[in-house]
Parts: sequence; structure tokens; C-alpha cells
Amino acid sequence: MLLFGHGLVLTMVEVSARYPRGVLTWGGIVLFFAAVAMALNMQDSDDPENLRSNTFKRVKVTVTVIVPFLAAALLVNCGLWSWAKPRQGPLLVWAVAGAVYYLLVWSVSFGLVSLIGLARRGDSSAGTTDGGQGPSSQKRAELISGPDAILSSFLAGGIGGALLKGYTVLLDKFQSCEANNWAVVVCGTGAVLLLLMLVAALHLGLMGMGCTDLVREWWARLGGYLMLVTLAWLALMGTTAFAPLLVRWCLLRLPRVSVSAVVAWVLSNWSGLAAAKSGHTNGKGKKPQIEAEGLKEKISGYLFTRKGLEILARVAPYVFGVGLLLLLSTAVHIGSGLVTDPEQTRLAWNLHETPIGTFCCSSIPEPSGAVTNWAQLCDLYWQILCAGNWGSLLLVSLLTCGLCLFMSWRVDVNEFSMHHFYRNRLVRCYLGASNPERRPQPITGFDINDDVSLSDFANGYPGPYPLLNTALNITSGEELGFDKRKAKSLVFAPLYSGYDLVGRPKGARWFSTEDDYLGTYLLTKDGRSDRKSFTRGISLGTAMAISAQRPARIWATTPRQQPRFL
Repeated sequence: MLLFGHGLVLTMVEVSARYPRGVLTWGGIVLFFAAVAMALNMQDSDDPENLRSNTFKRVKVTVTVIVPFLAAALLVNCGLWSWAKPRQGPLLVWAVAGAVYYLLVWSVSFGLVSLIGLARRGDSSAGTTDGGQGPSSQKRAELISGPDAILSSFLAGGIGGALLKGYTVLLDKFQSCEANNWAVVVCGTGAVLLLLMLVAALHLGLMGMGCTDLVREWWARLGGYLMLVTLAWLALMGTTAFAPLLVRWCLLRLPRVSVSAVVAWVLSNWSGLAAAKSGHTNGKGKKPQIEAEGLKEKISGYLFTRKGLEILARVAPYVFGVGLLLLLSTAVHIGSGLVTDPEQTRLAWNLHETPIGTFCCSSIPEPSGAVTNWAQLCDLYWQILCAGNWGSLLLVSLLTCGLCLFMSWRVDVNEFSMHHFYRNRLVRCYLGASNPERRPQPITGFDINDDVSLSDFANGYPGPYPLLNTALNITSGEELGFDKRKAKSLVFAPLYSGYDLVGRPKGARWFSTEDDYLGTYLLTKDGRSDRKSFTRGISLGTAMAISAQRPARIWATTPRQQPRFL
């Protein structure tokens, strides 16, 4: 991601410098598309079951609205920065242009929405006996008033054009240089996004009674998403552009403090892990009694209390994340600089090549030619950032992203987790005791034939019918009863395995109990049938490890000594 951010910002700096008019034009086109897509998605509705089964519908707003808004803000910002002629226009021209542009956007949007609404009313009237006059046929058309939306868009667009003119006045105060180019691309894109959200809020307020609460709720949710995207953009791109420079400043001006900060970062990570594993951070531990006299003793005593340990356990992950970003961004900056401009990078970071014999036969020499002037270091830093080829950076970032996807596909986290570590030892300890023909490996003591299929207990097993109960974790859902519990009952049995799910039938069947459990239980013999070396469905060892049950090691009288469950 850091490489991609470096390549993207460098791309926009170079492309907007060469084709400023084209960048600004494409920014206006993308912004037009995003605004129209926003109006269309605002009127959209669908069955929740279709959203679960259709991947595109789940990410439709992200792909057609949020990402285009971010791209439009980036293009418009870079175009205004590189093309000085539009910035010289008077305020009235900017206000009129903004009003006409936003009016055209909503005129086209409402025209398309009206056509879609007519088509939906036609479909609903064809399937009803009331001639299309039922509440379902008028629901979509009443969300927003066309005249109010169009008239208010003219006023909101004029205010937005005036605000954009004010932003161009701010841009005129900056001189075009490498440092300002990066600062404007990074920070200016966030500023344009905030300006677009402000115009949308003004438009929503000017509509007044012309829109329903559903429209305001949808717009507020979209504004929240765009705010998160803005913060993510500033955090990622700001880290890419300025974090290494901050590290270099600390090394130059505060060398001893920098070393102390690294040591404190390591200690905070260690203490955070220790606090998280402590029994006093579970909310139930007893508060230790610590007697303290001085200020130092009071502070240290407070850190070892339950509240102090909980605060430390909560703060440590954020401290770790900030430090990791600083280290990674600095490593990416130095690594890419050593490839694109090695001499300037070594000079800026005091990296000097030293023969191996120097370290073996004598002391390490003092680096010569080190740059100690901060202004020279800044110039070197921005030259290193701009020395790379944006195409190569983007290609490398895409290759690394593809490598991560490939590794996540091949290295299955479920196969390389502690689940198998626990399951294999349960199988060796309990199921291996009931295998008289056991032939374990000499080193590990495991035998692949120790584990048996759970479906083998369906027929011919003399013991009780085994039911292994466990829980299915739920991270989100519409059933409020599981908001705190966040788990549903799940059972493994020889015939079927699964969980109960209240169905969502359509029409009058919604109020009946028919097909409530359809599709929630599957044949146990078909589960995990694609797993290598085990093709008989869910195994008893897997069910034991998930449910944390253990069979007793009681010898039976059957040819294959079956385990008895406690």
C-alpha cells in the first residue's frame, strides 16, 4: 500500500504537470458520474437475500459512488493546481459555473430516477389488482421532490463554486516546487472531498421538506463513509509522503530522543502484551493493594492496578501501529531511493558503503560527507521521492499485492492455525487409544488412521448417538437477540451438521413456520470432502477440537475399538 501510494501521488504530479487541462476535464466528468450514481443508488432498494447472494450489489455504492468521488476529488485538485488559467477567473464566474454544473447533474439524475420510477410502478401495477395504486407502487416516487431538488441544487452549486474559488485562492499562495506538489496532492484531495461533502450538506438543507427522512439518512450514511475515506486517504498518503521526513528530522535534531523513543516503543509493545495476558485486565480481577509514598512510586503503583493495566492494554496496539507505519514508510522510502537514486539516498540518510575488511580488521570509520543542514536534507528528500518512475512503482505495488493474494490463497489460515495443533493431539491421545492396529510415525507419534469419520457412527454403532455441541460465531446480523451473545448453537452429528436459522419466506409464508430450517443442515458425510487424505466428510477429531469435547478412553468389544463419549 505504501508503494502504491508513492506511485499514485508521483503519477498525479507528473501527469497533471503535462496535461493539466485533460486532468481537470476528466475530474469534472468523473464527478458528474459519481453524483448521478449517488442519486440513482439513493432510490435503489432490493431484497436482503439478493444482497447476500450478489457480490456486486453489496459493493455497488462503494464502486459507483465512493471510489468515483475520491477519484474526482484527486483529479479536480491536481488539475486546479497545475492549470493556473482557471484560477484567475472572477468569483461570479465560479459561482455561476458551479450552479449550472450542479443543476445539470441533478436534472439528469432526476430524469433518470423518474424513468426508473415509472418502470417500477409499471412492473408493480402489472402484478397487483389495485391498478398500481397501492403503497408499494408509490413508495419510491415519494422519496424526493424533483422541483425542490433541482432548485436547491442551483443554489448549492453556486455556493460550492464560490468555495472552490476560495480554494484556488489558497493554491495561488503556494509556489510550484517538489515539496508543495506532494503536499497539495495529498492534503488538497482531502480538502476537495470535504468541500464536496459540504455542498451536499447544503443541498440537503436547502431542500427542506422536499425530501424524506430516508433520503437524509442515506445521505448522512454516505457522508460518514466519505469522511472515513478522507481520513484513510490522508493517513495513507500522508504517511507515505511525510513520515520518513519526520523520522529523518528526529534523527538529525533529536538523536538521543529518537533512540529512547525506539526503546520506549519496544517496551510499550512488550508491556501491552503482558498487560493483555494479565488476569487483572479481564474486568473481574481484584485490585492489588500497593502502598506508595513518592510521585514515582504512585505512578508505578497506578500502572500495576487493574485500571492502569487495562489502559495500557488498550493503548499499546495503537502505539504499535504508529511505530510500525513509521518504520515501514521509512524502509520503503530508503529501499525505493536506493534503486532509483542511490547516491542521493545514501547522502540523505548517511548510508555509506564500507568494505567488509574494515569491520573485521579495524574500527568502523566515521561517515564523511554527511549532510547536517535541514534545508539541504529536505531538498534531497523530495528529490528522492520524485526520482522514481511512477509506472515501475505502480507495477511493483501491483505485483506485491498479487503476491499477497496468491499467498493468502495458497497458505490457508485455517490449515496453518492452532486448531490442527490442538486437534492432532486430541486424536492421538483419545482416539489413538481405541485403535489396536495403530502404526504411528516414529518422530511425531501421529497415525492418520486414528481419526475416523463422524458419519461412521450413523449405522452399526452400539453406543449412544453422539451429539457434539458448539457455537457459531456471529459478527453481525439483523437478529437483536444475538447482539450481545454473538453466537448461535451449532451441532455435529453422524447424519447432519449445522444450525437453526429462521427463514425469510416471501409473502404470506413470512408468518408461517414452513421451511424455517431449510438449507441450514447438511449431510455430515459431505462436509470438507475436498480435504486431502480425508474424503469421508467431517471427522470426529475435527468435531472434538471445535466443541472441545473429549471421549473417554474406554475399550469396546467391536473389531474397530470405538470411543465412548463422556
